[in-house]
Amino acid sequence: MLRLRLCLGLLALFLAPATTFLLDPRHSSRCRLDIPLNSAQSDGNQQNPTPLPASSMIAPGAIVLLSDSTGITARKTLNRALSQFSPGPLPPPTSIHPHVSTESAVAGILHGCHEDTLVIYTLSDPTLRMQTSRMCDLSNIQHVDLMGPLLDSLSLFLSQPPMGVPSLPAFGKPSVSLSDSYYRRIAAVEFTLKADDGASPRLLPEADVVIVGVSRTGKTPLSVVLSQQYSLKVANVPLVLEVGPPKELGDCDPRRVFCLTINPSELRRIRTARLERSGAAKFG
Repeated sequence: MLRLRLCLGLLALFLAPATTFLLDPRHSSRCRLDIPLNSAQSDGNQQNPTPLPASSMIAPGAIVLLSDSTGITARKTLNRALSQFSPGPLPPPTSIHPHVSTESAVAGILHGCHEDTLVIYTLSDPTLRMQTSRMCDLSNIQHVDLMGPLLDSLSLFLSQPPMGVPSLPAFGKPSVSLSDSYYRRIAAVEFTLKADDGASPRLLPEADVVIVGVSRTGKTPLSVVLSQQYSLKVANVPLVLEVGPPKELGDCDPRRVFCLTINPSELRRIRTARLERSGAAKFG
C-alpha cells in the first residue's frame, strides 16, 4: 500500500502543470510561487515559459542606476565618485535602468534588489522621486537622489519650480530640431561607408569627392571626416600594383578626383609597423 501511494504521488507530480519557484531576494527564508507555465502545454502545444523580469536578476551588492532618460548623467557621476576609492579585486556590479517614468517601473526594479543594494536615481518628476525614496526606505535599501537636492536649491535660487520633464535642452539654449542639414550629413556618412576602399564602384559618379591613393595613405579617415564635418559624399579607391582602377573612375568629373601621396620611406615604415602588429612580419 505504501509503495502504491508513493507511485501515485510521483505520478501526480509528473502530471501537474509546471511551476516556477523563486526566492524572494529580500527574505531568503521565504518562497514566492510564480505563475504556472502556459496551460496550453497540457493540450500538447509546447510553449516557452515567460522569461523572468530583468529586475529579478540584479546581483547582490550591486549599484542600481535609475533614470528617466538615458542614464548617462548617473553613470558619469558614479564613475567620477568611484575614482576616489581604491579599486578592489572586482568592481561593484552595476545595473542601469534608463527611461524609468512610472511608479510601477520603479517598484518592479526594486523588487529584485537585495538589502545590500545601492540605488542611485536621476528623476526629474518630484512625485516619482518621492515615491522612489519611500519605496527604498520601506525595503531597507540605501538610495541616493542625485537630482532632487540640486533641483530644490535651484528652484529657490531662481524663484520658479522645475518643469519635471526629462532630457530638456541645456539652460538658455534652444531645443535642437532635426534639420535638413542633419539628414544630409547622415546620407553623406552612409554613402561614404558604402563607397569605402573601392567598394561599390557604381557609386563613384555620384560622389562629391573621390580620393585615390595607395594603401595606408589615410584615405578612409579623410573620407569620414569630410562626410561628417562637411556633409560630402566621399568615395575612395585604392591604387594596387597590377590591378587597374575601376572603369567608373573615368566617368567622374576630374575636378572632384584627388590623389593622396606619401613619402616612400614613411609609407614603408607604416606598413612595416602594421605587419609587426599583425604578426605577419615573421613570414616575410
